[in-house]
Amino acid sequence: MMTIDPITEARKQYADYSLETLLGKDFKTIDLRAIAYKVGISKINRDGKTIIVNTARKEELAKAIYDACSDARIAKTVKAQETDDEGEGINPTLYEEDVNKLAEKYYKGLHSYTINCLRENVAFSPEFFTLVAPFREELLATVDDRSPSGKASNNTISNWKSQVLKQIENLVKQHSSEFPDDRLLAEFKGFYRSVQAAFQVERKEKTAQSNVAIKTRQNNTIGIKVLPLFDWAKSQVVNLPESPARWREVAIAIMVLTGRRQSEVMSSAKFEPTDTDSHLIFSGQLKRHADEGVDAYEIPVIGHTAYALVEAMKWLEANNKRIIPDDNTLENIQKAAKKAHDNFSKYLSQMAEKVCTNYIVLDEGDNWEYTDEKGKVKDRRKSHLFRQIYGQVVYPVFYADSNRKLAQVLIEVMGHSDTPSSRSFAFSNYDSDIEVRDIEAIKQAQ
Repeated sequence: MMTIDPITEARKQYADYSLETLLGKDFKTIDLRAIAYKVGISKINRDGKTIIVNTARKEELAKAIYDACSDARIAKTVKAQETDDEGEGINPTLYEEDVNKLAEKYYKGLHSYTINCLRENVAFSPEFFTLVAPFREELLATVDDRSPSGKASNNTISNWKSQVLKQIENLVKQHSSEFPDDRLLAEFKGFYRSVQAAFQVERKEKTAQSNVAIKTRQNNTIGIKVLPLFDWAKSQVVNLPESPARWREVAIAIMVLTGRRQSEVMSSAKFEPTDTDSHLIFSGQLKRHADEGVDAYEIPVIGHTAYALVEAMKWLEANNKRIIPDDNTLENIQKAAKKAHDNFSKYLSQMAEKVCTNYIVLDEGDNWEYTDEKGKVKDRRKSHLFRQIYGQVVYPVFYADSNRKLAQVLIEVMGHSDTPSSRSFAFSNYDSDIEVRDIEAIKQAQ
């Protein structure tokens, strides 16, 4: 049975109270002192000195309680607003039992098939096709059954397929040594290719839908000025806050200045200094193909903040705001990234909206919302926008005087694969929502 943390539960309870309410006549100083202990506050900072809660004033107590409940308050707000982009609300990681059951079943089938081929000394048996066709039918039935609408989107189907195939591959690798000449692994590769071919229609439809979505966003591009954003981000990492409650600002500042993904900053990323304050060695890349290793590589950082960014990552970790993988295996990196997403994304989502509103200047007449290809109103103020901004700024600021081509620089610096599909996505997606207007001002400020 899971133990309920009483401090967390108390913070959820008092997250509904505004600062004005805590300061109001309904709460006396003695009441706030009792609440402070419940939400995990034993000491308060007053003018650089630490005092115990029993000697704190009402204003100090109210502010400390309000800040302590900040994460719980954001979680409640985001939960009330959350909707799935596909309108389905399903995710394969939420149904690990179904994924594992499908993977186990088709791994056993593949295992038996391989043994039979070896026993009969044949390179191929028609029984192979009795694995692929049922796999497609059973996976589609399972995913559709999990969808409230009764019909899953191509994107959801693709995600489930990838999850199940990855689980089968893990089982294959565990038992591969039991077979001569890597036969089990070879059969899995054939099964993998056949499954991909069986889902060709869904894959083409997904690609077409993605292209339509990108074009819709590009047709609604807005103009922005981001020098205030970079100034704000630099101030966050150069002057790290004393309070751990400010972790959201620090994490987003790192995203802004490095162009790294949220899950990388909160989990897998490692930054090593170089001999210059404008570049870092980055490792911990996510979002590559599963069979493609990614070595550490050098990235430019905005505002000569490389050394400060190394310390900022240490600050997040010291305040338990990163989920570090147990080791560098793909499985553990993905597991840690998922846990980091579950723990932190809802808080960072609301902070990203606030940062965009406060520190990005829109062109006159532009606004953050647009209507997508399905008629839904979407808001651009998300964490991935910071990656787009970095992608637009990095070439003119760091490579304009070189002979390098824009597309190749983006692929390398943003960490995309060099496959044709990835190259196309990298180049078409980096400016799909916004166009940075003040690049010359940013170059001068560097």
